[in-house]
Amino acid sequence: MNRQAYEILSDILSVPIEKTGRCILLRAPRAGHGKTHLLSRIQHQLGASYEFIPLHAAFGCRIDAATVTDDTLRRMVRQLPASGGLTILDLVTRRLFASALQPLVGSGEVPCQDREGALTALRTRPIETFDFHHPNAVTAHWARENFEVLGQRLSHELAQRSGLPVREIAFWVESLFRFASAPLENSSRVRLLVEAVHGGTGAEMERLEALLGLLT
Repeated sequence: MNRQAYEILSDILSVPIEKTGRCILLRAPRAGHGKTHLLSRIQHQLGASYEFIPLHAAFGCRIDAATVTDDTLRRMVRQLPASGGLTILDLVTRRLFASALQPLVGSGEVPCQDREGALTALRTRPIETFDFHHPNAVTAHWARENFEVLGQRLSHELAQRSGLPVREIAFWVESLFRFASAPLENSSRVRLLVEAVHGGTGAEMERLEALLGLLT
């Protein structure tokens, strides 16, 4: 069923991660034409390397930047099995910070006694290196103590890399840091993240673009 549509959709979605995505609308005159079946096949095929985010229309009729941001965060903060409260967003944040810190360590801007060892850890063990909750994660604890300055440098690095405004990237860098560094057993950390996201007005689209830019 819908073999041609399946092949076309697979081709559209199978783009390099650095390329801009496309908005795709599936239409059929009535139920029973296989839209749900088609999407299920696509999700099964790409689910291991793609994150599928179900969107819910606000008031049942409108999808806007705020609702997409909420749906994205809701998907990302789901807890991992047997993780003690660790979420997908925790892992994404650790990888993001490790990636942004690499050029700062490599250039010597961030001093390090064992530069090559630090770079290797950032490249190959980002989850462990930025584990804010492990007593032996020296880099993570150093980052926590120096985040007022380090956060600015990470924001500039990520903004330059993504081509997005520093202000919006900096908002997410700080918000993600507060989320990921809070105790895993703190049940309010998701609520505080959502409150921070909706704390301002008029910047919903810019914040959504920055979030999606960081996630991809």
